[in-house]
Amino acid sequence: MTDRRLLALARGAWVGVATLVLVGVLQAASTVAAALAAASVVTALVVGPGGVPPAAIAVLASVVVLRSGLAWLEPVVASRTGERVVERERERLLERLGHDDAPAVVPLASHGVDALRGWFTATLPALVLAVVLPPAVLVVLALADPTSALVVAVTLPLVPVFAVLLGWAARARARREWAAGERLAGHFLDTVGGLATLRLFGRSRRAVEAVEELGEQHRAASTRVLRVAFLSSTALELLGTLSVGLVAVGAGVRLVEGAMALYPALVAILLAGEAHRPLREAGARFHDNARATAVLDERDALASTPSSSLARSVSEGPAQVRVRELTVRHPGRRDATPSVPALEARGGELVVVAGPSGAGKTTLLRALAGTLDDAAAASGVVEVRGRLVVLGQHPQLPHAATVGEALGAGSPALLRRLDLDLAPSLPLAEAGRSLSSGQRRRLALAGVLGDAHADPASTVVLLDEPTAHLDGVSEQAVVAELRALAGRGALVLAVAHRPALRAAADRVVDLGVAPAATPPAANAPFAASTRTNDAFAPRAGAPASDANGDFARLEACERPAEHAERAIAAKARQRQPGLGSAVVLGTGAAVAGVALTASAAWLIARAAAQPPILTLSIAVVAVRGFAVARPVLRHLERVTAHADGLARVVRWRRRVVAALAERVPGAVAGRRGHLLARVTDDVDVRLDGLVRGVLPLAVAGLALPVLLGVAALASPPMAAALLPGLAVAALGAPLLAALVARRTAPAVERPVDDLRAAVGEAYAAREELAARGLDVVRARPRATAAAP
Repeated sequence: MTDRRLLALARGAWVGVATLVLVGVLQAASTVAAALAAASVVTALVVGPGGVPPAAIAVLASVVVLRSGLAWLEPVVASRTGERVVERERERLLERLGHDDAPAVVPLASHGVDALRGWFTATLPALVLAVVLPPAVLVVLALADPTSALVVAVTLPLVPVFAVLLGWAARARARREWAAGERLAGHFLDTVGGLATLRLFGRSRRAVEAVEELGEQHRAASTRVLRVAFLSSTALELLGTLSVGLVAVGAGVRLVEGAMALYPALVAILLAGEAHRPLREAGARFHDNARATAVLDERDALASTPSSSLARSVSEGPAQVRVRELTVRHPGRRDATPSVPALEARGGELVVVAGPSGAGKTTLLRALAGTLDDAAAASGVVEVRGRLVVLGQHPQLPHAATVGEALGAGSPALLRRLDLDLAPSLPLAEAGRSLSSGQRRRLALAGVLGDAHADPASTVVLLDEPTAHLDGVSEQAVVAELRALAGRGALVLAVAHRPALRAAADRVVDLGVAPAATPPAANAPFAASTRTNDAFAPRAGAPASDANGDFARLEACERPAEHAERAIAAKARQRQPGLGSAVVLGTGAAVAGVALTASAAWLIARAAAQPPILTLSIAVVAVRGFAVARPVLRHLERVTAHADGLARVVRWRRRVVAALAERVPGAVAGRRGHLLARVTDDVDVRLDGLVRGVLPLAVAGLALPVLLGVAALASPPMAAALLPGLAVAALGAPLLAALVARRTAPAVERPVDDLRAAVGEAYAAREELAARGLDVVRARPRATAAAP
């Protein structure tokens, strides 16, 4: 069952969808024409003394050319249609980047929304063909053989029934799998970002094990979902092959009885499978459909923004702020933090907001900047006149790869006046982590002050702890710059705990006492606990200088029960069927499919001579047996291959995180968005390469020699005729595709990595960017997404 929201998105790209419908109609027509022409050729060879009809050969050649062109056109149109839809949805998601309550927008806007592309490139064309081809086949079948048309018409409605029933069973599981995958991606990002801290405290090994455990949970959940999803496609395939078997056996019996001619029998057997094929392929796209639906669920959840009674306005003019009856209440807190009855400040002032931690100083700045948490309940009136520039509590230096990029409108001379001498070409790690906290803060402050110097009289400068992490000399330099900026007409509103900045202020706004703490009784169970962590306790008799050496012991600490449990789970995974079993099962499915076609064709051709019915009994049994064996073996192959591939993914990800853990603290190349792509997407690409690349090639390498050998025993000239085509299909085309992918993949992957990094950094620095307008927050992700 297709989500109506996906169809609504398709209506938004109606030109591409209309082209796909036209392509589907041409594919249906070419399929019917090919079946009619092939039936004419075979009939002429079997029963006719004359030669092969030239018209039928011309039709077959034309169909081959047409199908080749359509095979090229369909993915191109589908890809462009999907790209337009994906970029439109990504733009809608980027609208949420300035909101503090939507961290899920980072993975969703950077890579999650790409799941919609799979629906448009694969599922939508299959749906179009499923709507167009079965009616056309039924019409032609009804004209050629009404009895076969009746058999197909009876089995055909069972396909959507099974698809809906099994789809309902798997939809909830698929949504849980999507949510688990998003948690896994977030866990990887957190782990990669915190590996240095984890290793410092001796917890990097446990972090690696946690990645493995979470990955194993995701693998088990994914396998359960895939079993149900593959059962759906297996049921559809079984219906299709049984329908072909019933048509073939019925046509063979009627041929023996003389109640049917060879030509309509061949048309019936060739078209019976084509009636079910598009529905079967559409059902097999369940996973793409489920992922796209889950993306839309996430998108709709993000789109619901709670209403606020805070009246905030921003206008042009001389710098000024005015606050009246501002109260902000956060979830889980009883008191409003802050509660500001009135506040007014004008250009030329240096105003310091003071008060104990938790009194709402940062929240006041966020209310002025328009970056309050969406979950906070705010009321009152906030009026801002002038242009806003903001320095947050934790400067992020978004998208800056060098000191010069981080400076922005600032200058090296301004940086030196802040007691910091850095070359503009000096490379920076993400968020300036290659600098100390004080250096990072001064570098960010230099960019903010440089921006304010362009028009100080109409600029409101909001600074959260601008002198934190600074020594006395650097602190005085910063205070002097702020006083000079205020002297030029800017309104400087700063949060401060330290006395130097408070002493230099024109006035200090004290927000009063912090809100009441949680009653002690609520934490009594923890306060009463006297347990200690022996891993952190110093060893008996150890010198004081060796106390910190006990952190190293944590790398070797493992609880025996957990270790035994992981060992048992590892042995259980080793006993599971692997890729070799999947190759054998896939080979069996391929041979069974060819055998089904061969036995059905032999049955029809032999029945045309009207032999005794008992001579066809073996062929009848073979047709029915192969009709059941092919989908069953295919189901077992899919489940086995994906289970083995997902287990490999868990091991690959564990090795990647373990390798990163050995390299920190220190330089790890790339930004966090790039690292997340390496840890998640690259591993997923390896899984796709295994299941969709290595496995089919291995199956082909094992099945083709067997089939060629059988063909050579039956007819050496036929085997010789098949060999060139099989060589091109099995060797030439895959090698050419691999070479093209090797050349084009880096050009495709790098922009995706850059987009992920841009979205993540923009969200992390939303407070610094959003004060200048949400378009500033979205500018870099938009530019990266638009890059070719």
